[in-house]
Amino acid sequence: MTPAPQAIPKWVIGGLATVGVVGLTALYLRSGDSDKPSSPLQPPSPGEPTPPGQSTPSASAPSSSSSSTTAALPTAADVPGVDLIANWGKTPADLRPLFALMERLSGISGSGRIFATIAKRESAFVATAHNDSEAERSASRRAYNNMKDRNPELAYGMQAAEFGSGGLFGALAPYFLWTGVPEVGDDAPLLSSPPSVMFQPRVAAFGACVYLQRLVAHYRLDDHLDIKAGWASPSLLTGDRGSKTYEAVRDRFNSDALELGVDLDDTSTIPKNSAPPAGPACRSSSPISSASSPRPRRGSSPMITCYDPELERFTDDLVGDFDYLSAADRESWFVQQWTEIAAAMGWAEALDQTLNGLRRSRMGFADLGTAALGAFQQHVDRQREGDTKLDRARVRALVLDHFATTTPRNLWRIDTSVAPLPEGACFNLAKWHARPLTAGQDAQLQAQTRSAFQSDLNVIILPHRAFLADAGPSYFADAAPEGVGIPSNGRCGWQTPLRLCLGTFPWVYGHRLQSPAPALAWKSSASHHPAHRALQLATNFWQAEGNLKQDARDVAAQWKYWRSATAGPLADIRDTALRLDKQLLRVAQGDEHTHGLNGPRGFISAAAFNYIQRRFAAFFGMRRALIRARHKLIPELRALADQSPDPCIGTRRPMLRPEVLR
Repeated sequence: MTPAPQAIPKWVIGGLATVGVVGLTALYLRSGDSDKPSSPLQPPSPGEPTPPGQSTPSASAPSSSSSSTTAALPTAADVPGVDLIANWGKTPADLRPLFALMERLSGISGSGRIFATIAKRESAFVATAHNDSEAERSASRRAYNNMKDRNPELAYGMQAAEFGSGGLFGALAPYFLWTGVPEVGDDAPLLSSPPSVMFQPRVAAFGACVYLQRLVAHYRLDDHLDIKAGWASPSLLTGDRGSKTYEAVRDRFNSDALELGVDLDDTSTIPKNSAPPAGPACRSSSPISSASSPRPRRGSSPMITCYDPELERFTDDLVGDFDYLSAADRESWFVQQWTEIAAAMGWAEALDQTLNGLRRSRMGFADLGTAALGAFQQHVDRQREGDTKLDRARVRALVLDHFATTTPRNLWRIDTSVAPLPEGACFNLAKWHARPLTAGQDAQLQAQTRSAFQSDLNVIILPHRAFLADAGPSYFADAAPEGVGIPSNGRCGWQTPLRLCLGTFPWVYGHRLQSPAPALAWKSSASHHPAHRALQLATNFWQAEGNLKQDARDVAAQWKYWRSATAGPLADIRDTALRLDKQLLRVAQGDEHTHGLNGPRGFISAAAFNYIQRRFAAFFGMRRALIRARHKLIPELRALADQSPDPCIGTRRPMLRPEVLR
């Protein structure tokens, strides 16, 4: 059944749009763009039947289907100068301008004929082709259920789940409607559209162009046949390259091209190197995006000098600058942060495997944070708490959750009395255990009954502190005043505040900066994972929401103290293998974990020093990028910035008028 005609937005009619990471971001995040639709694609008209359960249209003849979609097709006039005769074979004449326009706007030379060959197999050139078989609907259902919590909500989510696949390029409905999410998040253009929108050739072409640009940008393509392998599954371009499935997909694609009459070896129409121009060239391939905002110059923004004049150079040296509105920049930024964290903590191999898996997935790095935290949890869970200390994992997790709930704006470094904390930050409170029998015990005791013996010798295992005391002068703070915690006879001996620097997890104690990091020893129980929870809180500091929630004045004060406390040891480096280079300790021979600084407040391994430096820089790098992009952020993030008590955000508000950021 053919769907009723739907409104086609100006951004589609005007030329698809420049697609891919840079182009999509520029298109949907640029303010004042007259070509941006004022509303999402319209839902079905009242008389249109619900998409699930539609009968599969006939695909017996190579035609572009119904008149309702043909009217929207481009013509030869839309692609002047393009040869629509040579090497198109039996591609329907009315669809050739569409494929040619896709090639022109994507910037991928020769891709028009590649798209035509893909469409031959996926839809037999029927724009309304719809595979609603039970197997295909099961696939779309799985795709929706597996990814709905990781992506923005679809207005027609349940219809997409039950839809199957369709359109010129055989797109699976949920993935198709999420097109653009990895690039522009909630601004992706199809989130409010029904799945039947894929029956519009131009909209189907939009999704196909985005996907091909992802393949070209992120995967190794040895030849044109590899494109179809990646179209079937990105895993065929990585771990499954060379498999039977990989070879079978390539063979079918080659057969499809021969049957269609498209010569994939004709370099005059399909160059061997079909990659789009690198960088800004992608942006300029469409007139729609020609006025997009330039990437901010490194170090050009004074926004974080409000906290300290030296922060700008410090941040640039360690993490550089990036454009939060660029999906490519954001992705690179997050991968960089996770890579540095995993390397310092010893789980780089697990992260590499995770990144490779994400590269093979259709959604790319859209769910990088969750996947990376999962890899870390598997790493730390290799060793669990012993039976007598299972309660320690529970209390640690409860205390961390307490901080996240009660002090969300001041989480970088905790300095508080233990009195209001869960269990007083103690574990094994009032737990009794029997002293076990040993082989060398006295014969008279051995003769006693086991029950009597245990009854006589039952002892209490005294409660212990769930965290180390960090009361003395350290690289994070001066000595703590006594008498702020619980008296020693109160519970488990706390006489000082609990001090944790969560922003630099796993180096959370200012007097324990050697390697390995002490908080990596926070073992899990079956149901509590304190190290995982702590890393989740720590990484929130360089995620948009977590960063804006934090009062950066506290972080800046901690940074200043850290700089002051380490200034002496840095001025007197006695380890001949060490040198200070652009804010980091470089080790000429050996490794960062064994070499380091000696000072009156203890030893600092080079690994710990460099890690802490980068965590401070990552926080302020993200803060700078967010303030710069403030008026183009989603409403929830703008609200966080507006509600922040941080005066440094407020003092920059007059500078961040929308017209300045266009």
